Amino acid sequence: MDENSPVTAIALRNRVQGIDKKQHTLMGLFEDHNKLMEALVPDEYSPTTLVRYKTTKHHIQNFIKYKYGVEDVFLSKLNHEFVSSLDHYFKIVRKCNPNTAAKYIKNLKKVVNLALKNYWLHKDPFINLSAKIKPVKREYLTREELARIEGLEIGLRRLYTVRDVFVFSCYTGLAYVDIGNLTPDNLVKGIDGKLWIQ
Repeated sequence: MDENSPVTAIALRNRVQGIDKKQHTLMGLFEDHNKLMEALVPDEYSPTTLVRYKTTKHHIQNFIKYKYGVEDVFLSKLNHEFVSSLDHYFKIVRKCNPNTAAKYIKNLKKVVNLALKNYWLHKDPFINLSAKIKPVKREYLTREELARIEGLEIGLRRLYTVRDVFVFSCYTGLAYVDIGNLTPDNLVKGIDGKLWIQ
């Protein structure tokens, strides 16, 4: 009556059984999300971000197969128990560290928010679930350790390149992706007459 739809026995039965509206699935929602994201690479998202969401989708699909024995689930299946079990699956079955599990859960939450905004899901399954990322203390290499890596004899030629990129990253502080994007145009002569990365 609120929707100004005719109230009939058939309409009432279909509403109660949930067949009066298109049933959206989690993997379908993920696929739609990833296609939209792919269209926005590289303008709004990096290719690495897209890969992260594709990886998350793959792991969640494996969870659904593991837990329910099916390829996909309706969004109506998403509840606190689902996301708690998924968190447990990442930490215990997949043996992910807590921060990795939290990142997968965070990615899922972003996708599920689309369903909430579109009213395909009426209750947020993430209420009362805290997946916080804990700070990680990163160790640094000593000069001696870095010197050992620099002088390391390696049998494969391509591993020499990997080693050299790693050492270059240590000295410059540049991320791997930034080193991959370096071009000769990034080298400029400074006021001291030496080459600098810009």
